[in-house]
Amino acid sequence: MASDTKHAVSLLGDLRRRHVFRVIALYIVGAWLLLQIADVVFPGLGIPETAIRYVIIGAIVGFPIALVFGWMYEITPQGIVRTAPLSETDQGPDLSLRNADYVILGALSLVAASVTYGLIVKLGDVAEIEPASVERMAFPLPDKPSIAVLPFDNMSGDPEQEYFVDGMTEDLITDLSKISGLFVIARNSVFTYKNQPVLVSDVAEQLGVRYVLEGSVRRAGDTVRINAQLIDALTGGHVWAERYDDVTDDVFALQDRVIKKIVSALKLSLTLSEKVVIHETTNPEAHDAFLRGWAHYRRNSPEAFAQAVPYFERAIELDPNYSLAYAALATLYRKVMDNNISTRNDAWVGFQRLSWTEVGERRAENFRRAMEDPGALTYQASAFELSDRGRTNEAIAEAKRAIEAEPNNPVGYEALATALIQGGRSAEGAEAIQAAMRLDPRYPHEYLFWLGLAQFNLEQYEQSADTLNRATQGNPEDGRSLIVLAAALGQLGRTNEAMLTIDALNRLSVERHQIQEGVDSLMFGPYTLEDVDLWTFNVADERERLREGLRLAGLSATGKDTEVSPSFIPGATSIDVIEARQLYDRGALFIDTRPHVDWNRGHVAGAVLLELEKMFTKKALSELVDRAEEVVIYCHGSRCLRSSKGTEKAVSWGFEKVYYFRDGFPAWKAAQHPIETD
Repeated sequence: MASDTKHAVSLLGDLRRRHVFRVIALYIVGAWLLLQIADVVFPGLGIPETAIRYVIIGAIVGFPIALVFGWMYEITPQGIVRTAPLSETDQGPDLSLRNADYVILGALSLVAASVTYGLIVKLGDVAEIEPASVERMAFPLPDKPSIAVLPFDNMSGDPEQEYFVDGMTEDLITDLSKISGLFVIARNSVFTYKNQPVLVSDVAEQLGVRYVLEGSVRRAGDTVRINAQLIDALTGGHVWAERYDDVTDDVFALQDRVIKKIVSALKLSLTLSEKVVIHETTNPEAHDAFLRGWAHYRRNSPEAFAQAVPYFERAIELDPNYSLAYAALATLYRKVMDNNISTRNDAWVGFQRLSWTEVGERRAENFRRAMEDPGALTYQASAFELSDRGRTNEAIAEAKRAIEAEPNNPVGYEALATALIQGGRSAEGAEAIQAAMRLDPRYPHEYLFWLGLAQFNLEQYEQSADTLNRATQGNPEDGRSLIVLAAALGQLGRTNEAMLTIDALNRLSVERHQIQEGVDSLMFGPYTLEDVDLWTFNVADERERLREGLRLAGLSATGKDTEVSPSFIPGATSIDVIEARQLYDRGALFIDTRPHVDWNRGHVAGAVLLELEKMFTKKALSELVDRAEEVVIYCHGSRCLRSSKGTEKAVSWGFEKVYYFRDGFPAWKAAQHPIETD
């Protein structure tokens, strides 16, 4: 034990005599200074924050090299000499370098040089970018400055901050999208590169842009740091690179500084309205809650929708005038309804426990609040809503307002295309959806449906079939694309392919029936030529062209009248068309539960529209008829479930004289009873 202690003391003394501790102290101070300098200088040189990791690696590798050097050698006025060993004689030691020393020093120098060279190469790889080629561009460059904002890296070391970093990226894209003199690639496309090692030149060539913005966000406590660099992909050079620091409460000002720097660097001319940056909220906590909700909403599933709702509601609680949060909620509830997410879906009910009627009521209320101070998202939602109701001229106006608010948002162009195509202006609609595709090169398959439908309406059947084949390959459950594809194939005389497409359509219908068990679906059974009447075309010729294509494809004129809707509803009286006319003649109120667009094309004269999903409530019905008065409820025939659902609701609300007109409007129209159109 005494011997071990003696050796330890001797080693400690030798380390002190050889100045090893001084070398350690100097090395630590030097490494710290080097890191501080890199942290300040790198952004100015166009080197991103991620390159600092190589400096850290170099410092770690160099530490043992410094220790070896400090142990074996000293730097004296006469040069590098070998450190004298402990000598028990009076004779001075020979400190001259031997051949072995030169070998050791050479090896240490080689290691240091290798590390230094490796760092230079690594930093050079980061700082210097291979130029993109215009010839390899997937799309022609726009006639104005074009940019793609890549998802920023989360440098916080905390995965929980991912929503914040993604939100910062989206905010920058949104703010840039409002600048009419700039072409901005949509969020949907740039986020396909998230967490992917990519070359700036590849991104520019694949998306067809000249400039690429990339960077990182570090959030720690109440401070935020953004490192950003704007790269000219055609030259491979940096237009600028800068670091921005701020507190979380002033994150909006930080984003504004980045936007102004881009505008200045690209020498963009802003309109008067574009010079004034208006944020949807000035409350940072409300903004943070919105970003959390938006991160869930983007996942586009019943579970994610349910998780997003409380965050949007929290944002509204913190800022009751937060129009974007109202618009997000309205859009979310609309997606729940459009996608036929079952109100008995475990994920949705587990979080929200909302009935179908309540979903519609919440959608309407949040949409009303959003319209008090509308932005691009609100105008988009309004345009889609109006298109669904067949009010295409109003929908076109709303879509144009959405585009004016955010000229680079592809959803505004999708809304415009939808209204134009349904309104009989398919050539313009095709141009609008192609504009959306250019802004979002990794576009959703929904865009292919609208383009294929426009081509079909223009009698471009070959192009339509090709486009819709791509749509159905990307989304085999897209029933609308299957319908138009079958009609295009029928018009082309490709009967075998058309029949296979119809088989796929009917299999899809059966599968959905089995999954949803008739609870929330509103139309069931094999598709028939009669169902073409449900298409939202404002031009009769286009509807008949679709019907003719499906007839040529071999589609049945009528389906099997199986019990897809019940014949009787407990507590109500089932009636046929003769009894319906008798009730009509004695003044009974007729309630039409179909969508607004079907109502516009024809309804029982004098009837009242209470669209089941959006308008049919206890309050609305009570305002129209007393509980003891006669009321007839109908929809689109025996394969439509809206009237049976509406009848069940009316009975449950205590209405005493409810008549269930199962055969509905088709039977009324066939009997040539009075009808009206809007």
